[in-house]
Amino acid sequence: MTPVELSRTVLRAVRRAVDGGELSVTVPERVVVTAPGPGGCGDYATNVALQLARPAGKPALRVAEILRPHLTGAQGVGDVVVTGPGFLNISLEPGTASVGALVREIRDRGPPTVTVTPSPDRSSRCACRTRRGPRSSPTRWCGSWRPRAAGSRSSTVSR
Repeated sequence: MTPVELSRTVLRAVRRAVDGGELSVTVPERVVVTAPGPGGCGDYATNVALQLARPAGKPALRVAEILRPHLTGAQGVGDVVVTGPGFLNISLEPGTASVGALVREIRDRGPPTVTVTPSPDRSSRCACRTRRGPRSSPTRWCGSWRPRAAGSRSSTVSR
């Protein structure tokens, strides 16, 4: 579930609370969902309850508690925890990809391992040029960047 999809889910939860008579507010045009701040938990957080508290005439914590069951039952949402003065911290269901989970997975894998293998199908002449940069040893370069093995005509990169 992307942040845009989750934002729409939060808006639908607000609409259900208004239609059910639990809140008496105008449904906002958009809701911002972000990564949880310090002290937060879950995959995403929103401050929609804080925004709706004054128009609803209720404390933000009470508005968050009203919205919580509407969000918990939504597809793709695993759990909703109310923190602080009324922030809704949303955990996605297992298997629902989040941007944060993807970043963590990439970070855990570490940098890619690059193996350079000469390609046998290239001619014996290399179109690369040698140049010397400031305070550097000569480097080989072509019109497009490719890792080069010493003495090879061309190369392929594999992960």
